[in-house]
Amino acid sequence: MTNILRKNIWLFLSTDIFIIGLSLYLSYALRFDFNIPDYYLYDIGYVIIILLFSKISSFLFFKLYKGMWRFTSISDSINVLKATFIASLFSISVILLVLGPNTVPRTVLLIDYLLTTIGIAAVRASVRIYSTRFIVGNGKYKQKNKLTSKIKTRLLLPVSYTHLPLPTSDLV
Repeated sequence: MTNILRKNIWLFLSTDIFIIGLSLYLSYALRFDFNIPDYYLYDIGYVIIILLFSKISSFLFFKLYKGMWRFTSISDSINVLKATFIASLFSISVILLVLGPNTVPRTVLLIDYLLTTIGIAAVRASVRIYSTRFIVGNGKYKQKNKLTSKIKTRLLLPVSYTHLPLPTSDLV
């Protein structure tokens, strides 16, 4: 289980809660052309509680808060996809069983799944890009320990071959 006493987990958790709430609001707004009917606003509090519980529980189960976000990889992105998919299935079933079938439009739940997946993955990728670009220093060499070590480390990035000249051909 995730170490709840770490100070960074609260920042990550609050970011995810904000993304889940924003994605639900945007899914309603996109579904109804930014003019949400009043009878859907009555149950939105219950829906947000169900979504928060199911998605945060799923994120904890798939260990999205374990490790450092600056080392996010493809396997972490796959875990985000799995966690949001399972959480959406669970929340849809709870909403249908508890609130009824006509409480939330199905398209709102589909749009919410897509926006949540994109939002969670984008935040983790942006932390990775920020730490790679600005903290490491754009892939330049960085001294590991200035006092005792002469070893230099660097970040391995894909090599760009745009500086090489293109071959010319007279076959045209």
